[in-house]
Amino acid sequence: MSETSQGLEERGLVAALRRLDARSRQAIAGMTLRTLFYSAAAFLPCLLGSRSWAEGVMSIQALAFLAATAAFLIAQLRRERLDAPNLNYWTEGLLLLAIGLFVHILLRHFPAGL
Repeated sequence: MSETSQGLEERGLVAALRRLDARSRQAIAGMTLRTLFYSAAAFLPCLLGSRSWAEGVMSIQALAFLAATAAFLIAQLRRERLDAPNLNYWTEGLLLLAIGLFVHILLRHFPAGL
């Protein structure tokens, strides 16, 4: 393999994930699965027609804040360090809090668009 093609392979999201330790990769996989579950729980009724899409977006906001609170509590119970070298429940809680705040901002600025 040439030097140039090897340099191209080392870039991007896949390369960044490979450099993470096993515990951080496991945390990302768990976070992704739980976030997909929350999204399905919020938007499945919208797809079935029993709720409006605006209610689904509001559900995502509520679920994100609730899940962030749960992640912070789990991190505290497990006595995980906030400045740990790997990803943990503190990281998940911060990500979910950011998602909830982002959706909140979208709802405040674009209420008629839903």
